[in-house]
Amino acid sequence: MSYLSDLRTYIETQVALVDSSIIIENDPFGDIDVNNALAQKFYKLVFGEMLGSRLGNYETEEMQMKLIIFSPRKRDENAAFYDLYEKAIEIKNNIIRSVDLPSAPCTTTIFFNSLFPEKELTDDNAFKITINFTVRTDLNI
Repeated sequence: MSYLSDLRTYIETQVALVDSSIIIENDPFGDIDVNNALAQKFYKLVFGEMLGSRLGNYETEEMQMKLIIFSPRKRDENAAFYDLYEKAIEIKNNIIRSVDLPSAPCTTTIFFNSLFPEKELTDDNAFKITINFTVRTDLNI
C-alpha cells in the first residue's frame, strides 16, 4: 500500500465508525454528482497541496486535506442538519490524532483547520459540511 492509500483507508474507517451509511464518492477531481448527493449521504475526500521544509536532518511535510460530507434531501431540514453537523464533529474528533500508517516510516499527525456548513446550491433542502485538515508528516533523514 502507498501512503495516500493508507491515509484514505484510515479516513474511511473513521467515517464508518461514526456512520457506516455515509459512502465515499470515488472521483477526487470530478464534479460532485448532485443527484447522488440528493439521494443519499456521501462524502468526498480531496488531497490538496503539499509543502515541505527542512532543518538539518529533520524534514516536515504538510498536506492539505478536505472532507466534504453531503446530506440527502430531507423534509425535516433542521433535524437533518443538526444530525449531520454532530456527525461531522464526531468524524473530525476521530480523525485528529497521531496516525500509525503502515507505509509511513515516520510520524503522521492530522490537525483540524475548519468546519464549514453550507446549503447545496442546487437544492434548498440539501446541504454539505466541509472539514479542512492539515496532514503533517515528520521525517528524520
